[in-house]
Formats: sequence, C-alpha cells, structure tokens
Amino acid sequence: MQPPPYQQLAKEFMDLWQKQVSTVVSDKQFIHAMLEMFQSMQMPEYDRKSKASTTSKPADAPDAGHELLAEFAFRLAMCEKRLAALEKQREKGVKKPKSSSRSPAKGSGRGSKKPRK
Repeated sequence: MQPPPYQQLAKEFMDLWQKQVSTVVSDKQFIHAMLEMFQSMQMPEYDRKSKASTTSKPADAPDAGHELLAEFAFRLAMCEKRLAALEKQREKGVKKPKSSSRSPAKGSGRGSKKPRK
C-alpha cells in the first residue's frame, strides 16, 4: 500500500531540501558570504559606521559584474530545469480527477473575487 500523496510529496520535499543543503554547505563562496554577514551583524552600530568611513574600497571596474551575472544566469537556468523536472514528475504521480456533470456554484471556484471567511 502506498502512503497518501501528501506524505509522498513531503518526503520528496525533504529529500530535495537535504540535497540543496548539502550542496550549499559545500559551496565555499556561500560559506564565506554567510560568515561575513554574521560578523557584520555582531558588530555594534558605531563600529560599523566608523569602519565604513575609515576603510574605503576602490570602485569596481565597469564590467566586473559580468562574471557574477553569468554565474547567476547559469544557476537560475539550473533551478528552472530542476523545477520543470519536479513538475513533470509530480504530474506523472498525480491523477487528474474526472470532471463531474454538475457545474460548481457561481462564485465558489478559485477565481472567485470574494475572500473566504
């Protein structure tokens, strides 16, 4: 006997979440960025202001963001592929209900403009 669909969906979600977490933890850039963020959160407000005013970083070159944008575009495309695969997998697993001969009452469908109470 198969578990109910919501349990299967929850299991798939947890599996994907664990895979994502293990991928993120192995990403050195991500870990470095998180460490910097937490360190900046621990600094008192006056330290941040004084440190920001005493240390100035040189301006980035005009085309410095292209590599980051390319990486972002690649990661976004990979996420879209994963999402499409998950949706395809879900469509295979979910059977569409047969439509009944009765039509739903007016205003009771998802497109209803009246809020639920």
